[in-house]
Amino acid sequence: MKTRSMLVVCAVALLAAPVAFANDLAVVNTNVISGSYDLEMTLTGDNTPCYVESQHPAAETGMAIEWKMKVTDMNLGGTSGMRNLRVAKAISTFPAPGAVGAEHLVVFLKRPYDGSSNYRIRVMTGTDAGFFATCAEGFFAIPNVAKTVRVEWVVGTGPWTNDARCSVYLDDVLLGQNTTLNFQDYNIDSVRFGAFQLTNPTSGSGHYKIDDVVLTRQ
Repeated sequence: MKTRSMLVVCAVALLAAPVAFANDLAVVNTNVISGSYDLEMTLTGDNTPCYVESQHPAAETGMAIEWKMKVTDMNLGGTSGMRNLRVAKAISTFPAPGAVGAEHLVVFLKRPYDGSSNYRIRVMTGTDAGFFATCAEGFFAIPNVAKTVRVEWVVGTGPWTNDARCSVYLDDVLLGQNTTLNFQDYNIDSVRFGAFQLTNPTSGSGHYKIDDVVLTRQ
């Protein structure tokens, strides 16, 4: 088993010339989750993406993605309707080497329809055509509660074998898993963490943090 880490080094490269009044990502040393620093995403009612990306995976057929996460004063806006914030995703170059990557494993931070602060985390996987299947979802309290999220992804053994696996853990407790997925080609070629594709980007505001991101080959 081989472990890879992506933390402050790849984040710093993304911090040059930030756009004023736009979503931002920064290394901070106040109120950290663990250690001396972490990454803080700030939403300011703008659709500018801010994320850190690792391209170290190379056609990985099985990978665990683990990170610490703390939502502080997040507000995805609006008073009705589900609000989604994509906070992590795995990308595959399938169906052709060198092709534009298609996200196929996405972690959402979701606000319920009632507009309450009872945010939940949800993991879905899909195809290039955009069809998604739920992997698992669970609820956790915010604000100011640090959680460790772990997502495991293993591709299927062959066409139509329906044995790909997606598992989701929160603080080492299994929230759920799907072991009947038909994804034999969706290897992992890169992973992103941050803030991208808000359902209503002009309404999103607040902060959340990630720390101790570790990618582990399965």
